Amino acid sequence: MKDSDTVFMDRALELARAGEGLVSPNPLVGAVIVKDDRIAGEGFHLYERLKHAESYALEAAGESARGAVLYCSLEPCCHEGRTSPCTDAIIESGLARVVIAIEDPDPRVNGKGIRLLMHAGIEVDVGLRAEEARRQNECYIKHISTKIPFAHLILPPSDGDNWRPSQDLLGDLFRYDALVVNSADDAGKAILNSFISRPKHRRAEVIMLEEAHKAAIDDRFARSAAYFNTLDKERGNLSAILELAKERALTSLAIIGDSVLRSTAEIDAIDKITTVRRDDSIEEPEVFSWNDRRVVLIDPKIVATKGTIEVTGYPG
Repeated sequence: MKDSDTVFMDRALELARAGEGLVSPNPLVGAVIVKDDRIAGEGFHLYERLKHAESYALEAAGESARGAVLYCSLEPCCHEGRTSPCTDAIIESGLARVVIAIEDPDPRVNGKGIRLLMHAGIEVDVGLRAEEARRQNECYIKHISTKIPFAHLILPPSDGDNWRPSQDLLGDLFRYDALVVNSADDAGKAILNSFISRPKHRRAEVIMLEEAHKAAIDDRFARSAAYFNTLDKERGNLSAILELAKERALTSLAIIGDSVLRSTAEIDAIDKITTVRRDDSIEEPEVFSWNDRRVVLIDPKIVATKGTIEVTGYPG
């Protein structure tokens, strides 16, 4: 691998981010074609545009693709779906080398695309910026591998007072298929408003406990295009929510508050946590207590807001 390989793979990952909130149930993918150390074509995937990132990059590159290098944030598909296999187009284009961040865990792909390219005589390298690519597609990878939605839990301050979610958090939550709202406080309404106001290729889904629904839904929300699912108290638990998510073909959930977690199994189903705390002088912000557990967040991201800190990571 050369230093320039990293630069161009970073560009592919940057392009893929343009599809956040606009690709589900598909993955985020960015592609860059480079000839003589110059970008000849690039593209990214959006669900409504049908074509995959590699197709857009190949169209932009034209004849320059022959003998060039393709950088792709995810293994190219090799099966018939809404489009023809990307591997066919890559082979026909005459590309000399393909650099791939990670394999696609979709059972229809899962290394088969890589083997097809190699069998056609194309040099293939896999693993550059793999960790970044896995984090970028964490929702897709969890769902395609297990058929269970990726679950991101947001824990408000323990004192119960209102807090103001950061723009970073609001932007992160936008990419999920559905928002689970437990309360109708100002923070919950702010998150709800942000979630249903941003453009998506599919109807925004909101799952609310009955009490929160009655308190939060005013005319503005009622007139929105969002689809509201209401659960009564008996069904207001994560197991029921996951069943509903399966019925609604949802691949990812953002859950505000932990009142829906009623068992150890439900707690263990959480993939990512954002904990919001008042004290910005905590020596180990990535460590906190939750449900009698000492939780350490892996790869923590810390955002300071007015009066709080938001710490986001993966339960270790």
